[in-house]
Amino acid sequence: VIDWRAKNPVGRGLNWHSAMELGIRIISWAIVFFMLKKEPLFQKTAARPIAEGLYEHAAVLNRRLSVDWLIPSNHIIGETAGLWVFAVLFPAFRESARWEARALA
Repeated sequence: VIDWRAKNPVGRGLNWHSAMELGIRIISWAIVFFMLKKEPLFQKTAARPIAEGLYEHAAVLNRRLSVDWLIPSNHIIGETAGLWVFAVLFPAFRESARWEARALA
């Protein structure tokens, strides 16, 4: 994840194009985060960069939700699921409550 972030700056490149992909990536990274969060090496080297990366993804995703599509599809499900997962699992971020409510709406 740290390497991926270094090679894919926020909002630049193909990996930031699809909002649904952002939602899926949030879910995947969150699973890894919580699987490893008690490991000392993870805490020392990776917890903060991954949490920051998750926040960056959620912020971009919040701006790009496909809510303006005429017919909602599986994209909005993947997108809102990712935003909701971030908001619920990382409530310390000031936007989390607002993003959770938006995802549920």
